[in-house]
Amino acid sequence: MSDPTKRIISHMNKDHQLSLIDYVVVYGNEKEKSFDHSSVNITDVTDKYLTLEYVAFDEISQKKILTIEWEIAQEDENVTVSTLKDVKGKLIAMAKYSAKKQGYSHTQIKTVSYPTVTILEYPIVLAYALASYDSDLLRSLFTRDPVVQKVSQYLPSSVLSFLSSAFATTRLSRIILAIIVSIHVAELFFVLLPLLRKYRVPTKQSLQWIVMQLFEGFPAFLRFKALEPKD
Repeated sequence: MSDPTKRIISHMNKDHQLSLIDYVVVYGNEKEKSFDHSSVNITDVTDKYLTLEYVAFDEISQKKILTIEWEIAQEDENVTVSTLKDVKGKLIAMAKYSAKKQGYSHTQIKTVSYPTVTILEYPIVLAYALASYDSDLLRSLFTRDPVVQKVSQYLPSSVLSFLSSAFATTRLSRIILAIIVSIHVAELFFVLLPLLRKYRVPTKQSLQWIVMQLFEGFPAFLRFKALEPKD
């Protein structure tokens, strides 16, 4: 095995497992849940073909081999492989194509961007939740809690007046909370969740994004959009 071949195999198996999985699904016609994703690896690559090995879940688990010939490997950029130097461009084009065929991006987002100024929305939503249970209890907290009283001294009278009216009654608080939650849930289902799926965000990170979306609404979506790759 030549050095370029070793480098390609090592790099792809170590850093591009997601692309290998997509190759098996699209070029190997395997269902996404029909094989062990962690078992997929490249065993050989030449200027003619790519060979992958993986474990499929049939009646019994069995190892399968998939050979993809460059000449017949469909992708949108029509990259031609004449030497091993052309393989990188072909693999990238195949990764984009096979991900798009499944409705995914060929890149994966694994990070979480946390709120800064919008962190203020968390106590506001919690306050409406408390006021929805009992607005008198919330007002009592505002008048008796020493920390709240100290902070309120630095707030403009207009802000204090707004807070007083915003949490005036339990019924009003329930209406406002219902509106906030409805808008945030709609944004979650129609905006954020499709993006979490597209970029195949891991479960742990997805749950954090969902919680932030429910509290903040659109600002969480905007932070996620900022993480999208530019190309």
